[in-house]
Amino acid sequence: MNYQGAFECHNCPCNADPENGRACPAWWETIWTQGEGSSVKQRLRKGCGLAQLPDFLLEVVKASNRPAAQVSNLQNEIAEGLGRINTSVVVGFTKLKQLESD
Repeated sequence: MNYQGAFECHNCPCNADPENGRACPAWWETIWTQGEGSSVKQRLRKGCGLAQLPDFLLEVVKASNRPAAQVSNLQNEIAEGLGRINTSVVVGFTKLKQLESD
């Protein structure tokens, strides 16, 4: 896997998939939902996870005012998402260390 260029923010590869060339595990492509009921709009947001993290954490805080069932579902989604983020960052750092040692 090619994680050359990872965390080189001045020359960001804008890609999280090493199969597509240079990649960075901090690159997120997330779906953000706005509205409720029939007026729900979803949009794909691509960008650095470090830049998206404050908005993500703000949504977590907002979720604390929701009914318990919604909070439980959101907690599960957050746990799953953070698990994926953790895996991608660990894999990225592992690959970087391998590249540095080669």
